[in-house]
Amino acid sequence: MIITEGGYRKFWEDEYMNCPTCGAFLPDNATMCNTCKTVFQMGYRPAEPAQSQPFLGGKGPAMTYNEPVSPLVQTMAQKIAEPVENKKQQQTQKRFPLVPVLIGSGALVIVAVLVTLIAVFAGKDRGTEVAADDSTESTFGSIGSDITEEEDTSYASAGVHYEEFNIGETWTVDGQWMLTVLGAKKTEERNNYSDREPEVVYIVDYMYTNIGYEDAVMDGVYFSLNDIIIDSKGRSGYSYNANVINYAQEAPLGATCRAQASIGLDHDGTFKINMTRYDDDCKPHSASFIIDPGKEAYDVELPSVDTPDAPALAIGETWTVDGQWSVTVTGVRETDSRSEYTEKNPEKVYIVEYTYTNLGYEDEIMDGLYIALDDMIIDSAGVMGYSYPGDTNKYPKTIKSGETCTAESCIGVEHGGDFRVSISKYDSEKNKQKETFNIKVN
Repeated sequence: MIITEGGYRKFWEDEYMNCPTCGAFLPDNATMCNTCKTVFQMGYRPAEPAQSQPFLGGKGPAMTYNEPVSPLVQTMAQKIAEPVENKKQQQTQKRFPLVPVLIGSGALVIVAVLVTLIAVFAGKDRGTEVAADDSTESTFGSIGSDITEEEDTSYASAGVHYEEFNIGETWTVDGQWMLTVLGAKKTEERNNYSDREPEVVYIVDYMYTNIGYEDAVMDGVYFSLNDIIIDSKGRSGYSYNANVINYAQEAPLGATCRAQASIGLDHDGTFKINMTRYDDDCKPHSASFIIDPGKEAYDVELPSVDTPDAPALAIGETWTVDGQWSVTVTGVRETDSRSEYTEKNPEKVYIVEYTYTNLGYEDEIMDGLYIALDDMIIDSAGVMGYSYPGDTNKYPKTIKSGETCTAESCIGVEHGGDFRVSISKYDSEKNKQKETFNIKVN
């Protein structure tokens, strides 16, 4: 019998085959089809048993005819072969309808690429000539700098209006933040572990203040200066991993962060940093800082920010999160010890003593509870402090449920006196918990 498998009919199962006119099943040596009444003068025989063949198609014929073959059979075979061939062509066109179009499009693309490359090289030569003739024209506009049109970087700021600021000028977004670039100095230091090879590296000093910005995820406003950087020839700059002393931190409400950014450039001279930040209402604000390394560095006066008196804990008071942890600051002392392993030069160094207990906190990554007091420090002038490698051997450690750890944190500040320490941590249920301790030094 004939077996249908995956759209193909198998022959040479028993003695059956198909009528070439209507496809009906026929026994071997049949002389007429009982379905369409097609007459076969000499009958026909099956092809050699080799492989399954598709019905009315495939790589080889499902049957062959004996000679001589009547004109009727030849006509029928021709009528069958023509639609089969047409069907093959139609199927090919359906499967690959875009082949002619793609071939033509490919040729057009090649021509377009060649034209573009010619235009780019011609434009670079023209840009170099312009730069040589008139050094005042730049991608920044006529600002009297040495920035030329060597490379078009307009794509980076298309459709965005940047308010421009020079060194020492402050970008203020009311009720959100204040940001000032204080200066830039060249460094000869290079990172042996970096794949980049900048022509020049600058350390940029800057400061920013949180004057009202609040975020559901972050603990304050944060600026890193690694956005869109454009060098004196219009080339893109980048953040470079060189040694900086003060790192950017999340500044909570009322706090100021002094920070540094390391920037690599392919060309020396005045450069530009474009940035866009969203306020706590998700509204974008854009600024452009034009940084001339030849200008004298500024040291602007710290802003005074009126902030509501938030509730805080004192030394000896305990912060408890039910079923998670408890933390108590037990004391503070000043130390004159300074570390030879850091370039930081704090005015004062304090060692804060504290204890914490695991009341049931669990973490998918850490094997218990770990709390440090050096993440968010605000000194007496409202400037962010930092962890300092001081003289202590009581370090915080990871503890399991029911255990207690007694530890010390060494803290450096730019202004001596009372300071604040804030702790921000997610509990086992991924809820953010936060508390502040007021540390009275005297």
